[in-house]
Amino acid sequence: MTPDVWPRDRLIRVCRWLLQAAGRVVPRVDRDEWVEEWEAELFVLQRRGAGAGVLLRYVLGCAANAIRERCEGEMMGLGQDIRLGVRRLRHR
Repeated sequence: MTPDVWPRDRLIRVCRWLLQAAGRVVPRVDRDEWVEEWEAELFVLQRRGAGAGVLLRYVLGCAANAIRERCEGEMMGLGQDIRLGVRRLRHR
């Protein structure tokens, strides 16, 4: 979203800042797309007139999702490490 489209509401600025902060947890390769998707949803909620409580719950949900994304990324890496180790042991 371009900055000129977003309202200048303090709550929205805080929500976007929290969303950006949560995005730092997401693996780098997925981060830009992740932030873009969550910002788009936040924008739609705000345009539909969602109240402060709904917007804040949404942003807290995105933080939980960011942590889950990080854990899934690390587990995929761990799985690859295990497969590589097994493969090396088989070839000995």
